[in-house]
Amino acid sequence: MVVMCVILSGCSGNPGKKIVRDQKKTLVTEIKDLPMETLAVSQNNSSMGYIVNEDGRQKMVVNGRAGEVFDETGWLTFSPDGKRYLYAGLKGKKWTVVVDGKKSQWYDSVAALKFSPDSARAVFIGEKAGKESLVSNNQEGPYYKKVHPPLFSSDGKLEVYAAETNGKMLVVVNGRPGSMYAEVGKPVLSPDGKHYAYRAASGKNNFIIRDGKKEKNYALLGNPVFSPDSQKLAYVVVIGAVEYAVVNGEEYEPSYATIVKDSLVFSPDSKRLAFVIEENKKQAVAVDQKVGEWFDKILLETLVFSPNSKRVAYGIQQENPKVKNQFFQYLVVDEVVQKPYDVVTAPVFSPDSTSVVYTAEIDKRMVVVINGRASCRYDIVKQPAFSAKGQWLTYRAKRGNKLYVVANGRKHKEYDDIWPVAFSPEGTHMAYVATLEYDRFLIIDGNEGQKFFNIAGGNILFGGEDQVSYLGVLMTADKKAQIYNVTESIQKK
Repeated sequence: MVVMCVILSGCSGNPGKKIVRDQKKTLVTEIKDLPMETLAVSQNNSSMGYIVNEDGRQKMVVNGRAGEVFDETGWLTFSPDGKRYLYAGLKGKKWTVVVDGKKSQWYDSVAALKFSPDSARAVFIGEKAGKESLVSNNQEGPYYKKVHPPLFSSDGKLEVYAAETNGKMLVVVNGRPGSMYAEVGKPVLSPDGKHYAYRAASGKNNFIIRDGKKEKNYALLGNPVFSPDSQKLAYVVVIGAVEYAVVNGEEYEPSYATIVKDSLVFSPDSKRLAFVIEENKKQAVAVDQKVGEWFDKILLETLVFSPNSKRVAYGIQQENPKVKNQFFQYLVVDEVVQKPYDVVTAPVFSPDSTSVVYTAEIDKRMVVVINGRASCRYDIVKQPAFSAKGQWLTYRAKRGNKLYVVANGRKHKEYDDIWPVAFSPEGTHMAYVATLEYDRFLIIDGNEGQKFFNIAGGNILFGGEDQVSYLGVLMTADKKAQIYNVTESIQKK
């Protein structure tokens, strides 16, 4: 198989644009013999914690305050605003969860420690004598045979989880148990956080529960999907020998022999609906009631609309007509089939919808494909991404033992390890943490910054377009970890 190679694709290039970095450091704390592998940092870098071993036991230290000694401790989790924390502690065979310094009751096991997005609720699942409860701010909820991890709306005001008891299932919404059913599917929340829905079955009846109200009975249906504007709910049903997509309770004509489970995708403007159909062992994508070309297989996880909702892309798999049981994968963009590869991944559109990028595998190597043109080959490629306005297209690449970032086709310096790339809000600047031997650096627009022993948590926080902050760790000769709040202003050179 022959694949052409884009010239400026990370095979060579300059490190990036020239900038001036004005750095200010403020010492936050100094810790002797810090166990760096246990250090945890809140998302906004305002709080931190770590585990200290003491005579074969452990204690958690959060913001300089040591907690109770346990046989084992861990799972330190900070709230999104960085003001609260929770972690688990084991004594003997019993577990407790410490929330903001206060212990919960003791349980046989604990799981799913997390905060709501508004930081108001610290929750976990506690198990006693074979029954489970969702515990919120150390207050137990009802006990069930099994409790599934909760979902929260983006504002934290809606909490939904499924539970099982006495051979039945139910969904609990903000602490209020719903009706019992023979089966319920995984609940879904609308993007605006105001609605919820789930699939339920009772006897021979299958239906959707939407905001607590039962919709029409069908013989069989798939899991529901909300549109991005939260105004539409879609799912798949069977009527007789055919299947329909149902949108807001109305059957979406025409019908099909089979609509592939969990394939429904709304466009970003919520006006278009795409899904995968199957007939005579072939599959196709249907968009706005129009059926595309038929293929051996549609790669479900790859079906996507462009940001302007006008374009559609997806991956397919086809058997080589000349070699039985040899398969190639292709990306289809606007119904045009691109070049064959061994494997293709989900495409990413640029913010203005004019470009599409994806990674592909060929002869056990990887390439990045931009508008149908392949890059040079790498051992590994990670996370192609566009900045907010499309000024940057970046990805991490590996050849041999070294990794580097490729930004707008230009190869940056090689390192031993590189963390994910972050962009400023408007996409003017890009930054990432890189490791070289025992040192770590913050790279901004391809320019290497001060050498640190560590950059705690790897959190890169842009404070506007031309300012970035992070926690830099320096190590003294007597093994004291000095943790600094580092702020850098960025100017063009």
